[in-house]
Amino acid sequence: MLAYQVLLAAGRQVAWIKIVGVATVLNIVANLVLIQFFQARGNGALGSALSLLGTELLESVGALALLPWLLHRELLSRIARTVLATALMSIAVLAAAPFGIVTEIAVGMLAFAAFGLLLHLVTAEEVEVLRGFGIRARAKFGPGGIAA
Repeated sequence: MLAYQVLLAAGRQVAWIKIVGVATVLNIVANLVLIQFFQARGNGALGSALSLLGTELLESVGALALLPWLLHRELLSRIARTVLATALMSIAVLAAAPFGIVTEIAVGMLAFAAFGLLLHLVTAEEVEVLRGFGIRARAKFGPGGIAA
């Protein structure tokens, strides 16, 4: 969505529509093949998930090809740290699997938040934006607010 907005502002939305069109066709074909393949092995949803993952990766590569100025050291470092936090979260979720889906979700959320903090995924400016949202929400919905 962000890539589309940037390309739209630059008057290059047709290039993005071509990428999305190719990704859509590939997604449909991949779903037809992968869902059936994985369903025969007991979990067709895995085929759908892999199809979506492939489509999203294709679109991400396309976005970077159309917007090469996005590839700078700071962004690449943040992506690498996000991938690491996600991998670590996955290990924690797998460890929580015997305790059920609710526990897995809770562990996943807490693990990603913890690893995100340790790896400095959120900048000071982003923390300030979040604080501003919190302050406005309390003013609006807290005691004495409009929704109270």
